Amino acid sequence: MLSSFADNVQTQATTYEDRLASFDLLRFLASFGIVWAHTLGASRPLLASVGYEALSLFCILIAYFSVKSVQGSKRSSNPGKNPQTSRTWLLHLRVGRLAIPWLFWCAFYLLVTAMIAGDFWSIFIIEDPLSLLVGPLVHLWFLPFALIASGGVLILTRRLNTSRRVAVGSVISAIVSVALYRVHDLGLAPVPFAQWAFAIPCFLFGTLVALGERHGSEAYAWVLFVLVCLVFLPNEELLWPVHLLITVMIFGAAKVVRISSNAALVQLGSLAMGIYLIHPFFMAVVFKFLGTEMDPILTAIAVFALSAIAIQVMQRLPGIKRVV
Repeated sequence: MLSSFADNVQTQATTYEDRLASFDLLRFLASFGIVWAHTLGASRPLLASVGYEALSLFCILIAYFSVKSVQGSKRSSNPGKNPQTSRTWLLHLRVGRLAIPWLFWCAFYLLVTAMIAGDFWSIFIIEDPLSLLVGPLVHLWFLPFALIASGGVLILTRRLNTSRRVAVGSVISAIVSVALYRVHDLGLAPVPFAQWAFAIPCFLFGTLVALGERHGSEAYAWVLFVLVCLVFLPNEELLWPVHLLITVMIFGAAKVVRISSNAALVQLGSLAMGIYLIHPFFMAVVFKFLGTEMDPILTAIAVFALSAIAIQVMQRLPGIKRVV
């Protein structure tokens, strides 16, 4: 997924690896932010709100690099317009990277839940049909969302193939984003569509930034996404507009700061998605053996460390490494 940059990267002084290194570090830090937010939760809501940055960064980065992957996967002179290559990208890379891990972790958490409940047959009971778009734990919503959104990347990469079209797409994206954030804030959508309403604007932003880089119209995406955040900023009851503005600054800094690529940063970045997927298990383990009275900050650190170690081990196991 992170294998290629746009075609014109060869003319830039900065190598793809240099740019990738800063994003690898960002992905790793975002995974810690997710663990931090889920562990602190209701006990320290202000500190836990950093999860907005973490989730939005995940969405922006996966969209950004999905576009780069589509552009880099082409072997023709018309990037984004080769149907056979596009289908190959979607089926082999996206399905393999998202659908298979989702099915694996659904099975894992279903078995864990059944063992805790002492009722194996409970895993076959579906109380809410929408749970089929999520899984046994709510955090798994991200994988089917990213898989479905990947289809949108293919469409946008084909359609927004000029500077003018990227500009128009950015305007439309801003309007859609305002509507979706409004739906999110009013609580009008059930799980997982409430999460989708928050994630889609970030995904669109990452997609449009990547397309804008190629066509020289990147500024439209940045300006309009900031304006969307500013629309909701006057509402003091909402925390996310401030956090999204911070996210934009962090993402922008990661694009500007040059960090030399090295194996350590690449390895840290590769742990991010696995940490996200496995951390609820280690939250349960820590709460079980260390109790719920433990300082939540120490709990977050312990859960994150255990998750990172477990994923490092799993990445070295044949077969299992494909799902982390």
